[in-house]
This record gives sequence, C-alpha cells and structure tokens, in this order.
Amino acid sequence: MRKIAEDCGLIAQLGAWVVRKACRDAAGWENGLNVSVNVSPIQFTTSDLPNVIKAALDDAGLEAKRLSIEITENTFLQGKQNIEVLKALRTLGVGIVMDDFGTGYSSLSYLRDFQFDKVKIDRSFIWDMLNQPHSAAIVDAILSLGHGLGVDIVAEGIETAEQLAYLEERSCSLVQGYFIGRPSQTIAERPRTEVLESSVAA
Repeated sequence: MRKIAEDCGLIAQLGAWVVRKACRDAAGWENGLNVSVNVSPIQFTTSDLPNVIKAALDDAGLEAKRLSIEITENTFLQGKQNIEVLKALRTLGVGIVMDDFGTGYSSLSYLRDFQFDKVKIDRSFIWDMLNQPHSAAIVDAILSLGHGLGVDIVAEGIETAEQLAYLEERSCSLVQGYFIGRPSQTIAERPRTEVLESSVAA
C-alpha cells in the first residue's frame, strides 16, 4: 500500500494520517506502551515532517518519548538534508529507529553519522541464522556492534523458540515476530505464556 501511495503522490497525506492515528491510539492505551511508525523516504522531501510529527503529538496529547519513527537506509540516499530532518525529530524527543538493517544500501557510516535509538536486524538473517553460518555471523556481528555503540538491537521475524533462545544467549535486547505475538487490534499487557515458558526453559 505504501508503494502505491508513493507512486500516486499521496504518501505525504497518508503518512500524516497514519502518524496522527497512531498517536491518538497510543494516547488511549492504559499500559503506556510505546508506538512506532514507518516513514517513507519520500516524506522527508514532500512534507515538513518535524511539524507533522509535532502536530500529531500535540493533538493526541502523547509524550514524544512514546513515539518512534522507523526509517530505512534509503532515507540517507537523498542527501545530507535528511540527517538534519532526523536531528529535528530527535529534538522533539521522538525515537529514531533504523529498520531492515543489513539489506539494501547498508553502510556503517549511517551508524557513525547519526545516533539511532534502535537498529532492527532484517528478518531474512533471523530466518536463516540457525541453518546458515554466514547469516549467523552477520547477526552476531550486528549484535556486537549494537553493544559497542550502546544502541538497542531489535531482531525481527522471531517464529520459533530456538530462534529466541539463540538471541537470548547473545544478549539481544529486543525481539519481535509471530512467536512473540501476532498483529492484533487489541494491545497485550505482557508476552504470551508460552513465550515466557520457552524463554525460561532456554
């Protein structure tokens, strides 16, 4: 859907609606969980993104620290002006997350030039890490890099207890995937019981 909106020139309007909706929903959650919103690289050049985010936060009455903006590495291909936009977003107090790290135009310079709050390992490496030594080595290297930089690493696409145990052994700080919980309109207060049990057993 995002690709269609980008091709039709509607991504700025759609993106603004999504962040407003996300902020309003999160403001109503009694458990105070945070919310993340994916932002297209095109939104950086077709809208005043910091003002869009600020307006959404103000309208919802949501604390900025509870919102994170997820970007991909393609965002950096459009020039250094996007880094200035990211800095303006950070000034607002929102979190900045690098999504799908390890694919596309991966460059360690992105991690050097901007302090991300989180970096998400692309799910393709997680799916293969137990069977392909090269994928496992890449996952281990990204986790080590995160520890060295003081950045939380998020492993995407966890679907089995074995994958979760592998990451726990390497002190991966955050995980997401169908094994943890499937998409839902309701917000879970805590992980499913079987996830906690498998974690303890591991």
